[in-house]
Amino acid sequence: MTRMRKPALPGLVAAVLGLLALTGCTYERAGPEPTALAEEAGATRLGPLEALARLAAAPDPLIVTQTKSNNGSELKQVSILPNRSVEAGQNRLEADLWLVRTDSLWSFADLPVNAPRDRFTQEKLRLLLAKEFPGLEPQISAVPRRNAYGRYGFAVARRPLGVTCVLAWQRLQDERGMLPRHIEGFDIIFRACDPVLGPEALLDGYDTLQIRPETGVVGYGYR
Repeated sequence: MTRMRKPALPGLVAAVLGLLALTGCTYERAGPEPTALAEEAGATRLGPLEALARLAAAPDPLIVTQTKSNNGSELKQVSILPNRSVEAGQNRLEADLWLVRTDSLWSFADLPVNAPRDRFTQEKLRLLLAKEFPGLEPQISAVPRRNAYGRYGFAVARRPLGVTCVLAWQRLQDERGMLPRHIEGFDIIFRACDPVLGPEALLDGYDTLQIRPETGVVGYGYR
């Protein structure tokens, strides 16, 4: 795997904001697009190389979209991944990023940014899993797994003699020293269903998570 180097700190906030404020970029792919894909209003279509996060073991995403809110302090990217199953919903890698913005009119004071601290409570996870896998009975693992960016939780749902699905969630802010000063929060969600692969193989794919080094986030496996 290619070694990812941590960027220099001077000017990092401005560089990241310029990099992530991608506007006017479109990506066209030959062939039919996934059905049942609802893009959020105001979302910008990006190319695969512009995604904040990617899976080294997975093919390029079919579609990457980005939405911004709170004056650009909150970014959300959704990478739609290939799906061989007939389960409702989309295989995807979702990245939510909360940036600490500065206001030059007020002596470069940090503007308040509040990343949700209770996003992955047991109750909210149950609601999310019921939405992601209707008609199935997902089981949340009591033992987390690890990738280059620390621990992550996951759940497995199976259809008898059929599809296997997994949902993984990861809060990078829970790992001490993981995030640079200009990032308040960074959450990742991975959803995948497959008619052949089992949960271990699907989660092995998420273990290859890579985050663009321009963000200032460098995993333990690259330090």
